[in-house]
Amino acid sequence: MGKADICFPPHALLLLIILSMKRNETRYSRYITAFCGAVVAVLCVLVLEAQSPAQAQAQDHVNVRSAVHPDYTRAVFDWSSTVSYAVERLDETRLQVSFERVGTPDYGDMQHHERSGITGIEAISGSGAPLRMTITTPAGVEFRHFAIGGRVVVDVLYRSGSAPSPPSSAPPSTPPQAQRSPPPAPPSTPDRVSSAPSPASAPAPTVEPPETVPPPAPLQHYMDALEAHVITLSTTETLGLAVFRRGDDLWLVADRPGLRVAPRVSGPQSEKFPAFDRMEIQGGTAFRMRLPAEARNHFIFTEGGGLVWRVVLTQQERETRPVPLSRTFSSTYEGRGGTLHWDMGHVGRQLTLTDTKAGDVIKVVTVGQADQYGGAARKMVDLEVFESAAGIALRPVADDLEVVADQMGVHVRRPGGLALSRASDVAGREIDRAIGPLSLSPPAQDDQQGMTPIFDFDRWMMGGLQALSENQRILMSGMGNRDRQGRVQNLLTLAKMNIANGRGQEALGFLSFAENDMAEIAASQEFQALRGAASALAGRYEAAFLDLSASELEPYDELDYWRAYALASLEDWQQAIATMPSDLAVLFGYPPRLLEQIGIKLAEIFLRDGNVVQAERILSVLQGHSHTFNRRTLAAIDYLKGEAHRQSDEIEAVYNLWRPLGAGRDDMYRVRSNLALTMLELDQGGITLTQAIDRLERLRYAWRGDEIEARVNFMLGRLYLESGDYLKGLAILRDAATMSPDSEIGREITYFMQSEFQDVLMHDQDITPFDAVHVYQEFIELTPPGDAGNNLAQRLAERLVEADLLGRAAAILKHQVDYRLEGEEKARVAARLGSVYLLNRQAEEALDYLDIAKNLYETHAQDDADNTKIRDIDMMRARGLSRTGKTEEALTLLNAFPLDPDVNRLRADIAWQAGLWEDAADALHDMMIDDDISPQERLTDRQAGLILNRAVALNLSGDRVALSNMRRLYGDAMRSTSRARLFEIVTRERQTTIMADRDTIEQIVSEVDMFEEFLKNYDGSAF
Repeated sequence: MGKADICFPPHALLLLIILSMKRNETRYSRYITAFCGAVVAVLCVLVLEAQSPAQAQAQDHVNVRSAVHPDYTRAVFDWSSTVSYAVERLDETRLQVSFERVGTPDYGDMQHHERSGITGIEAISGSGAPLRMTITTPAGVEFRHFAIGGRVVVDVLYRSGSAPSPPSSAPPSTPPQAQRSPPPAPPSTPDRVSSAPSPASAPAPTVEPPETVPPPAPLQHYMDALEAHVITLSTTETLGLAVFRRGDDLWLVADRPGLRVAPRVSGPQSEKFPAFDRMEIQGGTAFRMRLPAEARNHFIFTEGGGLVWRVVLTQQERETRPVPLSRTFSSTYEGRGGTLHWDMGHVGRQLTLTDTKAGDVIKVVTVGQADQYGGAARKMVDLEVFESAAGIALRPVADDLEVVADQMGVHVRRPGGLALSRASDVAGREIDRAIGPLSLSPPAQDDQQGMTPIFDFDRWMMGGLQALSENQRILMSGMGNRDRQGRVQNLLTLAKMNIANGRGQEALGFLSFAENDMAEIAASQEFQALRGAASALAGRYEAAFLDLSASELEPYDELDYWRAYALASLEDWQQAIATMPSDLAVLFGYPPRLLEQIGIKLAEIFLRDGNVVQAERILSVLQGHSHTFNRRTLAAIDYLKGEAHRQSDEIEAVYNLWRPLGAGRDDMYRVRSNLALTMLELDQGGITLTQAIDRLERLRYAWRGDEIEARVNFMLGRLYLESGDYLKGLAILRDAATMSPDSEIGREITYFMQSEFQDVLMHDQDITPFDAVHVYQEFIELTPPGDAGNNLAQRLAERLVEADLLGRAAAILKHQVDYRLEGEEKARVAARLGSVYLLNRQAEEALDYLDIAKNLYETHAQDDADNTKIRDIDMMRARGLSRTGKTEEALTLLNAFPLDPDVNRLRADIAWQAGLWEDAADALHDMMIDDDISPQERLTDRQAGLILNRAVALNLSGDRVALSNMRRLYGDAMRSTSRARLFEIVTRERQTTIMADRDTIEQIVSEVDMFEEFLKNYDGSAF
């Protein structure tokens, strides 16, 4: 039920319509539906506003449903609005779906059975916690998931050949189209065969929605299925196979010579099938069988590949997709110059055999998988291609015909080229047929080359827009005298007329009235399709996609146009590309008004997929109706034609189309064209990066509110990043991401921002540490989760330490230790944080985090490496204790370690800071020994510093004898260093000292930090 049945009685609205029409038929007829819609909307708003606050704040009730399909079982979780979620595998038989919000699952009358891909769904989260649910499946199945608005969908995929059988309580529904008898032969040049599952070949019950009970299928459906026969070829070694039909002969050609195992036939009438004739050929083995009369009109399909091949002969047609055949030409000569190409994967060998019945040669290409086949038979000047169900088989007519099979596919050519019709000529004939004289009856199925239609717009137009008002007046004026069935019939006719004429809002109104008057009509497949199309035309794309995605509508692949249109309008271009059919014949038969509305978007889908040929076909048909289109549509056609030329590297043609649009009157395509022109000219070197930024800055506010605005800001942000303005670039990108948060462009921008954020902070050597920390703090939400984010923050902290921005580095590491890290990693970073605090003269804070690090290491210590880390931490603790005035405690802690250069350095530092000059002199003497200083060799700056510092300690301790020895021993060596003058002052005799000497010594004392080098280098390599 829609909201209309709650807000206003439908018969009262109908009476209002009739009275209004009779009052002024000409003036008001075209506005009645819109008026009624406004009344309904106002009343619904009043009802919603009357709800209690408790109702508004109620917890989400999540409707949980499941449905069984031919290739998968689907679980659906319906939320009231968009929700973030994650799906992961818990074990071999369970999937977990985790949502970010609290919700209460409502299972309704959902059912599971043991032959379904889903055998159970249950909630495992506690009360008040975000909802988590498990899905129980058979062991080892694959799954996929996606979200559409507030609906989260999880599909459990069947393995090959393991699709569940329907439960006996729910026989499948079979559309009338599935009951047709097989045609005598497939069309010679199919444009597309849909991949949508056929209800005749793979019946599947559905419990979605639960209240819809499919009608029982005729008994003949099951009788036909029993007539299928399967030919099995099973070996112990993988082989490639080609399966083709020539006349009444069925051929199986394997690319393994000496194959003795003959194919085996099974089925209800297998005794009527003769044995295969076996033929040994060069490089393989061929089997031929003359089909019995009972199987000559059957369809032939293959399944499997590798070790087990199955050839199925059945009266039930399947909707499958052969490998497309493409034509290329090496010259402009109209007669020859062509090459045929099948873009075929899993190509095996190219074999040659002789058909002893016809006395001619057949060239065969085997494949490794059943889905690689050429399809329908074709006759050409130079060759004949046989109908194939696996691989390719053809009969050369020309003696010099060459067949090449490689990893790129199968190619057929001649030295002078094949005599072929051009692809453009073929496409032109198809378009002429598609847009030819209109028929009042639906086109025959075979004319649509396998597409299953559901709409009959030619018949529903009923004279077009010119006659619409009069037709509506006639139907509505007589509605008061009709019974319930008649009223609903008239309302549905009105809806069909409006859809055929591109009026979606009006059609939705009539469909709503029809559903209010007869609720059961909503279960009709045609009603669902009509409502989906009307919603799409009315701009209600999410509702349209939900209607068109109903499992009951899967057989009608004409709806793929509408599904793709809705997805593209929702900016979900990837799903739109995957949904868009390649067969355009039905689309080209649509009325111009419908083509104008949906054709532009469908052409753009092809262009985003790089399929210029299909896009140009749609644009060509649209161009033929351009005299009836509005200015926006004409601008759209020119813009997309320009994009097609750009993808074909026809740059001059692009400029000729886009430059006038860039100065045109249509705001949308003026912005799109200028954006595209700017990026093209920048890529071509026609403008500089600065000029491109200036242009896009002028476009930022020219169009607001959808993907176009997001795209302009996306490109502008990228250019700022490229120019080195990271803060501005990321700020613009963040704004762009919020413009379309749930769209494909929004996700693309978010991913790009995260990638650039990490790249700038991790790898860009041009950014200064000061700018790096600004970028990090301003866009900290872009920090990736887990180890990647921790690594990024710690690397940034090290860059700040190098730049002496110790306070900022400490803040980053403190956040890591306090909130993000655990275990040994927390201990390591806490120790590094302690060293940074010591460098920044924050000894109290350093001791706090050094204690954390020591406790963690002692808890997890396993080897000598951990003991070494504990020792280093204790050395830094000793430094911290000395800086807080606890000199004796620091020295006691230090005396527990054996002497080594680091310990000597710290002893000297502690004594120096405490003014224990004798101890400092002794420790510095040990440091000089560690450094192996020789007065006979040239001194380094570091060695000269050690000598000077010991001289200062001796001077302040009053040891004049040792000081005189220092002067005598190192005086000559120090004269050639930068410390010569200071050494002279410190070591001169007492009677010659002056007050300035004391000032110099005190300055040296204040500047010395002998442990600083250890602190800076501590564990730095780990980042």
